[in-house]
Amino acid sequence: MDERPAFTLRDQVGIVPLQAGLFVRREPGRHARRTLDSHEIIYVDRGRLAMREGDDRFVLDPGEAVVLRAGREHAGTEDYPTGLRIYWLHFRIRAGKGSGERLAVPRTVRVARPDRLTALLRRYLDDQAEGGIPGPVLGHLIMLMLHELALPAAKPGVANALARAANEVLATRFEQPLSTAGLAEELGCNPDHLGRCYHRMYGRSIIADLHIFRLRWARRRLMDSPDPVEAIARAAGFADVVYFRRIFRRAEGMAPLAFRRMHQRMHVNTD
Repeated sequence: MDERPAFTLRDQVGIVPLQAGLFVRREPGRHARRTLDSHEIIYVDRGRLAMREGDDRFVLDPGEAVVLRAGREHAGTEDYPTGLRIYWLHFRIRAGKGSGERLAVPRTVRVARPDRLTALLRRYLDDQAEGGIPGPVLGHLIMLMLHELALPAAKPGVANALARAANEVLATRFEQPLSTAGLAEELGCNPDHLGRCYHRMYGRSIIADLHIFRLRWARRRLMDSPDPVEAIARAAGFADVVYFRRIFRRAEGMAPLAFRRMHQRMHVNTD
């Protein structure tokens, strides 16, 4: 093997990666009052988080994020709800770095592509736990996260009500034996029309999104519980465990058990 480098790259991002983790709250408590010398991304995966930065107050629901700025006091304004689950990540920005390109990152945001953001956060946590990953690589991961936060979410007034109704059913009843025809009958419309409306709004088919919701739940169970893969697959709505393993591998690039082993290394804090 020729181990000579093909080329050498310089870090142009200017982001200093710091500690990150997955916070899971099982007992009452409240975010402490702090003033840090780093920026912090907080993404709510489950539950509700009430905080303030200076005099500005905000409440984050699942799928929403905040970027807390360095040098500004922040604190919780309400107690944590039981079962709260948030990702947090600290970073600094080196002065004088960058190519002049500007990325406007909002302070609070409903994330347009939550699956993309959580995948980046999980990758960061795994790389951090494994060790040996160069800082510039982690810095680029953070840059991708900030890009996800900067993406505009769909405006409710423009969204198709029929597609939203179908998506709500998928999100809340994904473990049931759902189909496009069954949803159309429930919503009182033609299956082909519903499929077109859904694809136009979300860029995916109804069945593709049904798999996304099921796999998202299955990933959480693989990380949070010792349940066997077969039980998780059936609880997520997959009648065929072999099929579940196949589409899980296609989505994650690895088998369910390999995914569980990898994410057992992540830093999870409960206090």
